[in-house]
Amino acid sequence: MNRLAMIKQRFARFLATLLLFMAGFVPISAPVQSLAQSNTQHGEQSIAHPKGDVILTITGQISNFNAPGEARFDLDMIKALGTRMLTSRTCCSTSASDWKGVLMRDLLEAVGAKGETLTVTGLDEYQVDVPIDDYRDFDVILAFEENGEELSIRTRGPLRLIYPHDHHTELHDPKYAARYIWQIRKMHVK
Repeated sequence: MNRLAMIKQRFARFLATLLLFMAGFVPISAPVQSLAQSNTQHGEQSIAHPKGDVILTITGQISNFNAPGEARFDLDMIKALGTRMLTSRTCCSTSASDWKGVLMRDLLEAVGAKGETLTVTGLDEYQVDVPIDDYRDFDVILAFEENGEELSIRTRGPLRLIYPHDHHTELHDPKYAARYIWQIRKMHVK
């Protein structure tokens, strides 16, 4: 699929999600109620439980949980991992924005990720497989703010992946364009 067709497809999905949002249907998980047990015998640990609405769920080859087989995060938990600022364009923008978020490698470390690939899914069920090496090689952030404004569903939030596009010419390769997924709701480590 060429870049223009991919952008058109993602924009159509974005509009569909926006219409669902405007109609009052917001497919974001409710706050977590279940508790996970620590299993230090197998290197597994519990992580804090979200106090607010769950905006991100991570599953798969992880060793730290706060629900059976899952790590669930509210926005405050994500921010507690340590925030970073990144000024960069995306693959589809002509001017730079100031992005605020957490480094993906820090998030994956927090859940004890052990895989090679991360399947990232948006609210519209768009999925992309991202090599975990991307997060080791580049300062990719899971952004929750753009230019000082918290991302909402209308602004392609609440979470989106932002690569340091302006800082590494190799990120201009079209293979990275599909990895700029927005409205992220879940990740699966494989």
